[in-house]
Amino acid sequence: DRSGAGRRKLFFADTGLAGILGKASLGQLLENAVFQTLRPDHKLVFWQHENQEIDFIVDGETGLEVKTTASRRDILTLKQRSTPLKLKGNYLVSLNWSPEKKVFLASDI
Repeated sequence: DRSGAGRRKLFFADTGLAGILGKASLGQLLENAVFQTLRPDHKLVFWQHENQEIDFIVDGETGLEVKTTASRRDILTLKQRSTPLKLKGNYLVSLNWSPEKKVFLASDI
């Protein structure tokens, strides 16, 4: 069910301005930075259904969730949310290092 795909989120071109105007959390600023990094080369869609969301569906194929610190539970949750959407992959982007295979450091993207 992609009925929630395409709902809007607000991202700022200047994360410093976003932090000042909205008193954004570290997680929100990180998500904004990931958006700005991926946006020039990829189609990004925010997915939300009831109380569940995926931060980005990248190019219609990959679920991407952004966390300041990723956990195994975050990986399992993203997999559960991605499976009914028939996404080819799902990964987490984390500010902090994680030994989990499905987690990328934000500084590496």
